Amino acid sequence: MSKTYNPPKFLDVMAGLSPVKLLWENQYWSIGDWGKIHRAKVVRNNRTKKEKIAIFNTFVAALLQVVGTRGKYGQRIALMNSYFQEFSGITKEKAQEMLRTNKYPWISRGINVILKARELVEASSFDWELYFQEAERRAEDGFDDDPFLGIYGVGPKGRDFALGQFSLSWCAIDRHLAHILERTGLIYHGFNEPDFGSNPSKRQQYKFMQRLIIRFAKETGWSIKSPHGWSPSEIDSSLWFFGQGICKDTPECWKCPITSLCSTFKSKGES
Repeated sequence: MSKTYNPPKFLDVMAGLSPVKLLWENQYWSIGDWGKIHRAKVVRNNRTKKEKIAIFNTFVAALLQVVGTRGKYGQRIALMNSYFQEFSGITKEKAQEMLRTNKYPWISRGINVILKARELVEASSFDWELYFQEAERRAEDGFDDDPFLGIYGVGPKGRDFALGQFSLSWCAIDRHLAHILERTGLIYHGFNEPDFGSNPSKRQQYKFMQRLIIRFAKETGWSIKSPHGWSPSEIDSSLWFFGQGICKDTPECWKCPITSLCSTFKSKGES
């Protein structure tokens, strides 16, 4: 590996980012607290839901997250809770009305996802908690035989986003997270892997970046049996928050606390 690609240590990156405070919906959060406190609270609240329909609404609202739906996830949960209070109420007509109210861009696909997910969940053999436990056991291998992935309109990123609402073991790799991994140089910790790359639309590169996040989590002392360190979901949330406030599409490097670690910033200085 050339010196240009000498990656920063993940723990150093998190130590530099964690105390930095950013404004979100009229409240300041440190990047570390957004990952640790906010993300853990979301997962805990979702995992303790008792009613099968409430879990369905939260999970499927996340499955529906696709290009063009940014900022609509919370509204979609509220709408689904309003429209679908029992499984018998999940009809094509109600699904269409709910999606139109949500300004969802792919109505027919969304209807299919809702109705097919209902079929899966209503099967007598399906149990949400057993499903989440299996997903946690299978996080490292990608859980590619997940029945939800068999639904037309559900891709790996949407499924992973949904699982991340209920498990700290899961993270969804989007282009923003991929940009941060690449810009900082963290991605080069996997330089010699055959699936190396930073394009989340390519399945193998997506899975490579997901494995890399899991590797970083383990470096911090995290495991599925241990609350210590940073889980994959907490890492995802922290880096996402960093991307929203500082490392944007056009990064605001003058605000960044880790320019001394960032491979891109250092390479600009060298040039």
